Order: sequence, then C-alpha cells, then structure tokens
Amino acid sequence: MRVFTVLLFFLSLLVFVPHPAFSEEASALEHKKAGDLLAAKEDYRAAAEEYSKALSADRGAFTLSERARMALSMSWGGRLDGAIEEFKKIKAEEPSNIEARKNLARALSWSGRLKEAAVEIEYVLAERPEEAESLVVKANILRWQGRSGEAIPLYNSVLSRGEDFDARMGLAYALIESRRFKAASDSKALLKTAYPYQEREMKELHDALSRATRPTFDLSSAYYNDSDFNQVRRFALAYGFLLSDLKAELRYRHTDAEDRTRDKNAESFSFYLAGRLGDDIKARAGAGAAFKGNGGFFTGLLGAETNLRGWTASAGVSRDLLTDTAQIVENGIRVSDYSLSASRASGRTSLYGSYNYRRYSDDNSASDLSVTPRYTLKPGSPRVDIGYRFRYLDFDRQSGGGYFDPENFIAHQLLLTLSYEHAGFYAYLEPYYGWQSFDRNGASTEDFFGGGAGVIGYRTGRSTIELSAEGGDYAVGSASGFSYYMAGLKFVFAP
Repeated sequence: MRVFTVLLFFLSLLVFVPHPAFSEEASALEHKKAGDLLAAKEDYRAAAEEYSKALSADRGAFTLSERARMALSMSWGGRLDGAIEEFKKIKAEEPSNIEARKNLARALSWSGRLKEAAVEIEYVLAERPEEAESLVVKANILRWQGRSGEAIPLYNSVLSRGEDFDARMGLAYALIESRRFKAASDSKALLKTAYPYQEREMKELHDALSRATRPTFDLSSAYYNDSDFNQVRRFALAYGFLLSDLKAELRYRHTDAEDRTRDKNAESFSFYLAGRLGDDIKARAGAGAAFKGNGGFFTGLLGAETNLRGWTASAGVSRDLLTDTAQIVENGIRVSDYSLSASRASGRTSLYGSYNYRRYSDDNSASDLSVTPRYTLKPGSPRVDIGYRFRYLDFDRQSGGGYFDPENFIAHQLLLTLSYEHAGFYAYLEPYYGWQSFDRNGASTEDFFGGGAGVIGYRTGRSTIELSAEGGDYAVGSASGFSYYMAGLKFVFAP
C-alpha cells in the first residue's frame, strides 16, 4: 500500500505540475493567438509585440511558414530588428526560401541597411526576374540610395503590366526627388487605395508633393559673438516658388557687424534656380549682388550633382562677399570658391570627402581638404552616429584681411551625432572634440578643442519654427579663428 501511494504521488506530479517544455510551448501558442487577433484588426504594432514574445518563448512550436508570417507582421509593426533576425534564421534553415529572403530584403531596406538589402533582392530576382513585388523592393532600395534615375524604369516596368499601389507610390516619390513635379502629380492622380494603410501613405505623398511645390516664405535671424569682441547680427528673408519643374528662390540678407572700434553693415540680394539636367544630374545656378557702404559686388554660383557607381559626386563654383566680422566687411574681402565633393553610404557606414580651392580679393588663396567617415550605431528615431573628421587647410600667406588664414592647419575631430523626429517635432545634436595644429604669423599652435551644434524644431501644418545654436573653440569653426558661439531662429511658412 505504501509503495502504491508513492507511485501515485509521483504520477500526480508528472500529470499536474507543468513541464517546462510544455509551459514554453503553451506560452508561445498563446502569444501567437493574441498576435493573430491583433493582426486581423490591422493593429500590427501590438501584434508585433505578441509575435516577438511567441518566437522568444518557443519558435520550435511553429512551422517555417508560420514564423515567416509572424516576422512579416513584425516588420509591418515596426519591430524591424526582430523581423530581420527571424528572417535570417529561416534563411539559415532553408536558404532557398524565396519569400523569406524577399521579405528580409524589404525589412533590411526599411531599417536603412541598403547594401545588405540589395544583396538579398538580387538573389530573389535571379530566381524570379519578372516578379513585380521584388522589382518594387529593388526600385525602393535604389531610390533610398539616392539613385532615383535608376529606380524610375523599374517602377514603370511593373506599372506597364497593370496598376500596382506600391509601384505607383514609389514612382511618384522618385519623380519628386528627380524634381519632375508635373509627372509626379500626374502619377499621384492614378493612385487608388483599398486599405487604411494606403490612405495614410496617400496623405503622406500628398504632403510631400505639396511641400516640394508650394511657395514658401522663409524668415530667419542669427546672432554671433566671439572672444575677440566681434558681434554679428543677420536677418534674411527668402521667397521660394516653382517655375515649371525648377525650384526658384529670391533672397535678401542684411548683416550688421561690430567690434570695439567698428560698426559696419552689408546687404545682399540673390536669385537661385535648381533643377535637373536629364535623369541623372541635379543642377543649380544663382546670381545676385552684395553691397557694403557705397560699393557693390556681383555674386553668383553654378553647381551640379550626380550619382556614379554608388557615389554621389558634386562640383561647383561660387563668388561672394565675406561678412563674418566688422573688419572683414570694412576690408571688402571677396572670395571665389571652387569645390568638389563625393559621398557614399553602405549599410550603416558612410564616407564624405570634399576639396575647396578659394581665391581671395586681397591676393590670397587656400586649399581646404576634409574627409569624414561615419557609422550608425542606432538607426531609426532616435538615431545615433559616431564619426571622425580629418581636415587640412593651407593659406598662401597671412594677409591681414581679418579672416583666419593659417598655414598647415591640421585637425582630427571625433563626432557624436544624435537625431530624433516624431509627430512634427525634430531635434539634432552634434558635440565634438579634437586636436588641432597650425602655423600663423611665425608662431606654431597645438591644442585640443571642443564644441558642438544643435537644432530643435517643430513642423505643424504649413509652418515650421526652428531654433539653432553652435559654439566652441575649433579654430576654423568661425572666420575669425576665435572661440565663438551663435544662435539662430527661423520661421518657414507655406501659404
């Protein structure tokens, strides 16, 4: 009897006490069931949370197709990292799973990991070269890489077989980015919505097209102060409008600069145009005049930008009057700037480089080289980037014109960039720290420097208000070469 009682006790434990494996599987199934109900209501954000819990509890409780469907909903709900992880696990278990690899490419592209996304979608298209959905994913990747000219034919290829909401939406954005606003408006008019999310995307496209084409008034002011007792106040008014597919702007700027012994002012008027030359080249041009006292000076610029094998390259030339301090205004220093730049993004890394050659009206010239690699620690919002900037600046001589004109200036700068955007609010902060050395007026200087810049703003309806600030003791952070700070306020209104 005693032996029977002991056996009955242990049997009860086996039957009634939850087994860990059974508990994990039951929890996974329960979370999936909750996620399915939420997904059926198109509440993908909440569904994504439940699916994430289900997969964490016991992904072995589900088939590959069930896991792929959950991962897809997770990507729709904004849990991109979790969705990417799950798609990669499915890919490792079944490399030939084309649907999972296509959705992996899409999730990678949404998270900004465009190079990885491009690799995945090329594999999918090698197996399904004419599949419309995969062609749209590839076109979106190209567009987000800044290669709208290459994306447009892919969107058109899909649309030539019949209307497709995602292809039509992508084409409209690509045309906006290509400054072909009339064609973008015509494409937008053909969009037909069938689901609530499409209604939201349609509104976002309408807002994007309106922002790109609506006239704008831009009113700004700024204040500058440095350790050499320079103070500068600037006020600017601009009116932006559309001329066919060209963006045009009329701008007026007033500068009031003073120090211990001077009080000078300058005015400038300018007119700018920006548009496209064909599908691959963005061009800009401007002309105007700057005045100080009784003297006047013609100003202007020409520039172009294009994409070459994954690089964004630009070149330009400009002519302007320097108005950074009262002494510079008094001396009437004019500068001609010849510039080249190139940038490339690959996954979370990016590289930017620029070279400027400047000729000054007081018989001086300078070569300016800058190289900046960056890495994105955290994509999305908030976003966190770290970077390094090398800069070399060399003037022919010290002219005494009032601007900072070092020889053999070298700086090594560490950067941290924080940005955030949500519901109309946006913010940007970039503190920096580094080391600099240069020769000037027969003396050599080596020291550490630090500083930063920040912007905070809010967009509401047709208006934007923005506050900015900057400061530090970076020698080339200001034209005078002294420790400085400045603050600005900008208001933009689109009637």
